[in-house]
Amino acid sequence: MPPTIRLALLVNSYLDERYHGVPLARAQNQRIVLRRALDAAFERFDVLLTPTTPRVAARLPEGRLTEVEAMARIVSETVLAAPLNATGHPALAVPSGVDAEGLPTSVQLIGPRWGDRAVLTAGAALEASLDLNLHS
Repeated sequence: MPPTIRLALLVNSYLDERYHGVPLARAQNQRIVLRRALDAAFERFDVLLTPTTPRVAARLPEGRLTEVEAMARIVSETVLAAPLNATGHPALAVPSGVDAEGLPTSVQLIGPRWGDRAVLTAGAALEASLDLNLHS
């Protein structure tokens, strides 16, 4: 079993034994709060445009990452996208270009729950308007 999965299972087991599900209940409450906040935003907007990650792409590691480095990288790279997995809002990462060093950048389109079609339509329009010629 990969170390990252083992760590998640160990943390879950510890929290359950030590705190009897209270952290999970609090997280579920926060998920509901976040879902409602996003639902409220979609009363005004069809889709939201956000960064996909808080920074441009990281360079590929030279060698094997330690378990701590791997976990830190997973958390730092998914901090803006992972909450949408909890709220049920569809999201799509669209390439947006490259930075000064040639590393890829992207933006994230977020739609209302069950608004997958709107997100895909907006993503296709954005991709066409950027005309990045990514397939060459």
